[in-house]
Amino acid sequence: MQAATSTMRAGLYAQQITGIGLNATDRQTLRDWQDRTEALAQAIGESISGARLGGLDAFAPDSATLSASLQATGLTSAELRKLFAEIVGHPYSAADAAADQSLYPGLPDHGALTLAQWSQAVQALQVEVARQGSMLPPGEGGGLRHALGQWYVNGERYTLAELFLTVRMGNLTETDKALETDLNTMLANTNLARELLVVLAEMKRLRGQREAAVVPPATEPVFNARTDFQAAVEATKVTLSELMDYGSRFKGDSSYLQSSGASALASATSTITSADYGYTMDELQALFDSVNAENQVKRLQVQSVQNARMAVLEGMSNFMSGQLLTNQTVGRNL
Repeated sequence: MQAATSTMRAGLYAQQITGIGLNATDRQTLRDWQDRTEALAQAIGESISGARLGGLDAFAPDSATLSASLQATGLTSAELRKLFAEIVGHPYSAADAAADQSLYPGLPDHGALTLAQWSQAVQALQVEVARQGSMLPPGEGGGLRHALGQWYVNGERYTLAELFLTVRMGNLTETDKALETDLNTMLANTNLARELLVVLAEMKRLRGQREAAVVPPATEPVFNARTDFQAAVEATKVTLSELMDYGSRFKGDSSYLQSSGASALASATSTITSADYGYTMDELQALFDSVNAENQVKRLQVQSVQNARMAVLEGMSNFMSGQLLTNQTVGRNL
C-alpha cells in the first residue's frame, strides 16, 4: 500500500508523513505527554461545567473546583506545573509563581481565571495535542492532525490555504521531476537511435563493397570483425562495449552484437561470416525499432504528465481565485 504523503514547509516540497524521526523511546515519551495534555484539557472542561452549575464565574488552577477532576488524571504536581506554564500560560499555584515567572518570562501572577479564560486554556491544550500528534508516524496515532481551524504536519502549523498550496506545490515539484526524467530518457533514446542508424548505414556500405569485390561473385564474403564492425561502431558516439551491452540486454546470450563485438576484441584478424554479419545488422535494426517504440511510449507518458501538471496548476489557480473572492466578500461585510 502506498504511504500517506503530505508536506514539510521547507521548500514547499512533498514528503512522506513519517513523523519527525524520533526513536522509539522518544516517541513513547511524546505519546505519554500527549496523553497528559489531553487529560488536563478534559479535566478543565469538566471543571468549567461544574463551575457553571455551581454559579461560579472564575476559579484558580489549584482550587478545589479543578482538583476533583485532576485526581482522575494521575497528573503529578510537576507535570501540572509544566503544562500550565508552557501551554495554558498561567502559574499552577501561588508557590510556583515566582519560579515559573523566571523560567517563563511574561507569565502573569497566580490567580483565578474566568470561565472564558479557562475555555481558551482548553483550546490551547487541544491545539497542543494535535501538534504533538502530528510529530508521530501515522501508524502510531500521528500524521496529519487538525484542531480549531489549524492543521498540523510534523509539528508545524498550517492554515487550510497553506496546506492546500503546499501539497499542490509538492505535487507540482514531483510532476516536474517526472517530466524531466521522461524528457531526458526521450533525448537519450533519440541520440542512441541516431547513432544506431549511422552504424547500420556504414555496415551496409561495407557489405556492398565486400560483395562486389569477391571472386567469383557466388562466393560469400568474409568480414573482418575489427575493421568491418568495430570501426563502424566507434565512428559514432557509441562505444563497442556499450553496443555489446545493449545487445546482451536486448537479446541475451543469442545477441550477434555481443558475439561480433567479442570477435573484434579477441584478435585483429577475427572474422565474421556473411550470415552472421547480416544477423548483426538485423539486430541493429531491431534494437533501433525497440528504442523508437520506447520513445513512443515515453511521448504518451509525457503527455499524461503534462496534463496532470496543467490540472495541478488549474486547481491552484481556482483555489486562489476562490480565496480572493471569499476575502473580498468578508471585507465588504465587516
